[in-house]
Amino acid sequence: MTKEEDKAILEHMRHELSNQIGSKYCRRKYEAVTRAIKAIENEPCDDCISREKVKEFVNFVQSIKDNHNKQGEPINYGTICDIVIRAHRLLDLPSVTPTQEWIPCSEALPLDRHAVLAWSINNTYCAYLEDEKWYIFGSYAWELEEVTAWQPLPKPYKKEDKE
Repeated sequence: MTKEEDKAILEHMRHELSNQIGSKYCRRKYEAVTRAIKAIENEPCDDCISREKVKEFVNFVQSIKDNHNKQGEPINYGTICDIVIRAHRLLDLPSVTPTQEWIPCSEALPLDRHAVLAWSINNTYCAYLEDEKWYIFGSYAWELEEVTAWQPLPKPYKKEDKE
């Protein structure tokens, strides 16, 4: 399915939800579908290069080069070096993935009880929304005031194996 097809399906869902927006639950679903549409619109193009795949390729070619040095197998060393240099240049290009941006609370709210980053009075907090009130994550008692924007938490840290 293409991005355009996904977007068309979500636009249809949003239209149907707009007719039932009276309840809090339908309003939240409408906002979630709106965020999904926005995410699709901000998604990098379908033909962008996956930096992860380029890394895998560089490591693969590097391993061929290393094995050639160890075992003396016949290989066109100049070609391998050229491939490694070109692939490393690809890795140095800026990322095509859009940076995470703050979402104004006036535009959309996160799902209830989902941890997010919240901007409140010149500070960032790990927080969650429950019954239209903001709380610092880990403490139901500490209510946040004047939350103006939020964003999803970044992806969890993943240790890379470097040999």
